[in-house]
Amino acid sequence: KHKTCILGSAEAALKMEPSLEKEGLIGAVLVWDHTTDDLALVRRIIQTAQSLGAKAMEHSPVTSYLYDSVKKIFTVKVSGTVYYAKHIINAGGAWADQIRSSATHEPSEMIVPVAGAHIQAPIFSRNSCILQAPDNRIFFIINRGGQARIGTTERIEKNPDHVAATKEEVDYLLAGVRTFFPDTAPSKEKIISTDAGIRPLAKPARTTAPEKISREHEFIKDKNGAIHVLGVKLTDHRRAARELLKRYFSV
Repeated sequence: KHKTCILGSAEAALKMEPSLEKEGLIGAVLVWDHTTDDLALVRRIIQTAQSLGAKAMEHSPVTSYLYDSVKKIFTVKVSGTVYYAKHIINAGGAWADQIRSSATHEPSEMIVPVAGAHIQAPIFSRNSCILQAPDNRIFFIINRGGQARIGTTERIEKNPDHVAATKEEVDYLLAGVRTFFPDTAPSKEKIISTDAGIRPLAKPARTTAPEKISREHEFIKDKNGAIHVLGVKLTDHRRAARELLKRYFSV
């Protein structure tokens, strides 16, 4: 379970995190959270699925799928090989729209591809921190494996195959860190690496700024029966899977 503890004074906060900016500091909240190895978790999920009869393939893009309304079956092309299936569940993440378009041959806009950048730097704070940037956005510092991971940003990125941290994003994150750790924040020269990924958020009915889009997942079922899974986070994948099976397959 997550736990919290109120540090109700600047003195208490500085005792826990001495490098914090003192001006304007009135206290902090201490939070206990969980960590995970995302790669190991995904591999374990795949291995479990394989042990139950699933076939898993890497580097195997879905190039098209078609639905035969007479035979009530899907024909799916994966890297030149044809497969047949009674059901299609598109959990393509940042590529979900591309997969859907391969069947409809029309533009698909189910998701808003919001890119987020991160910085890896030497550790400069005693604790991992959740902070609020000068523009009121939340960002984090996670100390793990001898390095500090700083993130994240939000911008629209239409090309999921070539997403990377921009100079503007790096400058933004460093400026946010300097606001709270003016004496110990890393300089640009101290950066070990940068990276970026895409959060495939379910597209809202009305256009809005990326930071205002709901982080809740959604399911869309086409008239041909294909089910599209949108906006599922790794931390919520089991609940989302159970919800999908219960809604569409009565499992």
